[in-house]
Amino acid sequence: SNLLISPFLGLAEAHSRVGDINSSDQYLDSCFSLVQKGSLDDRRKFYQISINVYSGRKDYLRAYESYKNYISVRDSIFDRQTVDKISELETKYQTDQKEAQNKHLTAQATLQEKIITLQRIWIAVVVIFLVIVIVLLYFQFRTLRLVQQQKQQISEQSFRLKALDQYKSRF
Repeated sequence: SNLLISPFLGLAEAHSRVGDINSSDQYLDSCFSLVQKGSLDDRRKFYQISINVYSGRKDYLRAYESYKNYISVRDSIFDRQTVDKISELETKYQTDQKEAQNKHLTAQATLQEKIITLQRIWIAVVVIFLVIVIVLLYFQFRTLRLVQQQKQQISEQSFRLKALDQYKSRF
């Protein structure tokens, strides 16, 4: 049915332009019921052509009725377009908001990763430092123990030497 509307309207308009108002009127009547079920744009075209046909026949009352219907349909189309544009803008706004939020979250995640990496580096540095301190303390403690052992050996040898020296001086 939608496929028949455009040819009927085209024929009605063509006949109207050449002054064959009766044929134009017949084509309009033929597609009237189809147009009522058709799209708003088809209805707008129908009423626009009807205005010309009825004005050409000097049927100003029907031309005026067609004009009112044309204005009503045109306003409906405008309203629908406005709603569509608003919906499109809302969608774009929401998409932009989500993109901005994603960028923010990505930046936040990147920053968090850098902080974690820096923390790991600091932990590694502290662990290495502690290992070095423990190794140094171990060697320091070992050296101190060796020194104490050597002092004790020297002290024992000194004590033996004194004992031997006393024993020797008796003879």
